[in-house]
Amino acid sequence: MERKRTGRGEALARRARLARPPSKTTSDHAIYRMAIHADHAIYRMTIHADHAIYRMTIHADHAIYRMISTPITPSTG
Repeated sequence: MERKRTGRGEALARRARLARPPSKTTSDHAIYRMAIHADHAIYRMTIHADHAIYRMTIHADHAIYRMISTPITPSTG
């Protein structure tokens, strides 16, 4: 039965499956695992940064919209 793919980290998982861990020494395997982990960390940071930038843009648009839509009333002092 085929597992449903979500799309998150799919390329990373495919790369991990294609690149077989070296069987020479345990240190090579540790380096391989560190590289995969670093790639995943960079991928997650990129996704997070994109979302933060998106949220900042939405927030800025909303602030500009509120400034435009707020009527300027003369102050009666």
